[in-house]
Amino acid sequence: MEGSHCPLAARSYARDAKAGKAQIEYGLTCDPEGRQLAVEVFAGNTADPTAFISAAATVKERFGLADVVMVGDRTGMFVK
Repeated sequence: MEGSHCPLAARSYARDAKAGKAQIEYGLTCDPEGRQLAVEVFAGNTADPTAFISAAATVKERFGLADVVMVGDRTGMFVK
């Protein structure tokens, strides 16, 4: 994140080895074929579990689903 005017930008753990820079976290949810279903934008210091739960709730509500299966691993998290 370059600049200083984005209210969501926050310093956090730098996964891209750019420590000291403000970040924004994007949560992208796709279907099994890789088609985008939803995108959420979070403050850069939002913990992964918080973002993951929010993304699952958003998809469940948006598509009127009764059940949502959540799967996570160390390289990514998926809503199925």
